[in-house]
Amino acid sequence: MIIIISILSLLLIACGLIIKNLLDKVEKYEEDILLKDEYLDKLKSMVDESYKKIKDLDTLEAFESDDEVGHFFVNLKNIIMTLNTYMQNYTK
Repeated sequence: MIIIISILSLLLIACGLIIKNLLDKVEKYEEDILLKDEYLDKLKSMVDESYKKIKDLDTLEAFESDDEVGHFFVNLKNIIMTLNTYMQNYTK
């Protein structure tokens, strides 16, 4: 009887240590997720501002697409539009 109680006590202690280890890992991942959410929120606000500004510049047709600045502008516009699409999906 004492042997069974001893074995069960050891198993209970081992299970407790395993659960504590898993809980520590989950808390670490939760902190990591919160930091990444904060980063994505900041990125989203930057993308939103950039998207509005690039749309304003595009409506004025301030850049020609046949020179180097125009080529850069078109690429930048495509990048911002792609990020904007991603960030809209992120908030859903």
